[in-house]
Amino acid sequence: MGIWDAIISAVTKVVDYVKALFTHKEAKKDTEKCFSKDKDKKVGETEKKCPLDKYKIIDLTLWVDAPDDKLIMNDPDRKVEVRAVVTYTKSSDPNDLDSLPDDVTFSFSDPASDNTKKVDSYKYNTKYLGKKDDATAKYWEGHPEHSASSDDGYKQKCKASLKTLEKDKKKIAKVYHKPSGVGKDDFKLKATLFKQDGRTEIKHAESNELTVWRRVSLRGFQMTGQNHISSHGTDAKMAAFYKDETFVEYKLGNITAIAEKYSVKYIGLWDNGSKKMMVWSTHSAKILSEKPTDDEKKKAKGPAGGARTAARNAIQTKADAWRDRINKQYTSGLKNWATDAGVPANSLVAIEHEHPKYSANAPKADSETKEWGEFGWLKIEVEGAKIHPDKRWVGGVGLSYGKRAYITAGDSAAGTKNTIAHEAGHETKNQFKRKPFGAGDHSAVAGLMDPTGSLNNFTATEIKVLRGFK
Repeated sequence: MGIWDAIISAVTKVVDYVKALFTHKEAKKDTEKCFSKDKDKKVGETEKKCPLDKYKIIDLTLWVDAPDDKLIMNDPDRKVEVRAVVTYTKSSDPNDLDSLPDDVTFSFSDPASDNTKKVDSYKYNTKYLGKKDDATAKYWEGHPEHSASSDDGYKQKCKASLKTLEKDKKKIAKVYHKPSGVGKDDFKLKATLFKQDGRTEIKHAESNELTVWRRVSLRGFQMTGQNHISSHGTDAKMAAFYKDETFVEYKLGNITAIAEKYSVKYIGLWDNGSKKMMVWSTHSAKILSEKPTDDEKKKAKGPAGGARTAARNAIQTKADAWRDRINKQYTSGLKNWATDAGVPANSLVAIEHEHPKYSANAPKADSETKEWGEFGWLKIEVEGAKIHPDKRWVGGVGLSYGKRAYITAGDSAAGTKNTIAHEAGHETKNQFKRKPFGAGDHSAVAGLMDPTGSLNNFTATEIKVLRGFK
C-alpha cells in the first residue's frame, strides 16, 4: 500500500467514526423525543415508534408440590419442590425496568399456632421431627437446575436464579423447601421479586397455608371367599378413624384376589416346603419327646413333696417344648405364606384365620386341644399370660406382621372396622417415624391402640404419637 492509499484509508476511518457518533446522538435524541410528553409534540410532526428496551412484570406465580395444601412428610428428609414463574413483556415505558431480575427470593412464615419445637418432637437416630427453635435447622435447599444462595444459611430464606421458560415471555426459578416432620405443623411460602438493588420489591406471591401430614398407604389382598377388606377397609369408612385431627391419611389401593391355592384356613399352619397347610390334628399332637412318661404322670398326681415337684417340672418342660414347636411353625407360616402367596409388604390382607390357638373366631374344636387335659394344674406362658395349654391362647382378630396387616374373618362389621383401623395404626410405624404407642406398640390405657382396641377412636395421647411427638 502506497502512502496516499494509507492516508485515504485513515481519513475514511475518521469519517466513518464521525458518522457513527452523529447517528448515535440522533438516535438518542429520537428516543428522548419518543419518551417526551404528548404536549411537547409539534403540530404535524410524525410520531416515532419507541424502542422496546424496557421490561414490564405482568405476573408472579408460586407453585408447591403439596396437593390439597398437604405436605406429606412420611420421609422427614423429604425436599418439597417449589417453583416461581415470572411472566413479563417487553416495554417502551421509561418507568419500567431496564433489565429483568436475576433471581427470586423465597421465604416462609409459621402461621399460628406455633410449629412443634425440636425438643418436643420424636427423636429418631440422632435427628428430630420438629424444627422450631432449632438453630441448625435448614428449611431451604438449592435445586440442581438453578444456582442458589442464602444470607442466613438456608434457614429463613434463599435466592434461586431465574432461567428462561418461554422466550420473551416467562422465566422460572426452582428451589426445595424442607418442612418439619410433625403432623399439624404449617408453613406459608412466599416468592418475591426485587429490583437490582435487592431491596425494592417489584411483586410477590404467597402460597396457601400448607400443613404437614403423614400417610399410611396399603394395598388390599383378599382370600377367596373373604371380602372384609373391600367391605370395611375403604377410605371412606376409615375416615371415621383417620380424621383431620390425626393428620394421618389412610389410603387403600387396589384390591387383589389371592389364588385359591393360598386361601387356606390358617396362615400360621402354612408349610413352605409342601406349599400347603399342615394338618392341625397331626401337628398339634405331642411328639415322643413331649409326652410325659407314666412315672412322671404318677408322681405328678402324688402327694406334695420333692418327687411330685420334679415330675411336674419335667411335664412343664415338655409342655413348653410343645408350645415352642407350635409357635415355631406358626412364625414360619406367617413369614412364608405371604411370600408364597405373592402378598408384598405394606398390604392389608383379608384372611380366614391366623392360627387355631391365636384366632378368636377359629372353631372351638381346633382351638381347644386335648393333649394336656389330665394336668389341670399345668400352665404355659403366652404373650405374657399364664394359660392351660389346651385352651385358646389368644383371642386375636387381626395382627401386624412383616409390614403387613392381617384381618381375620368372623367378626362383626363394627368390630372389623375397628380392627382394620387398629392394625393400620400399627403399620404406620413402618411407613413414617413415630414412637411406639407403648409396650408391644400398644397403648397402656384404653384406646383404639390398646391390646384389644377397646375404643373406636384414637385418644388424644395416641394422636400425639401419630403426629410425631416425643
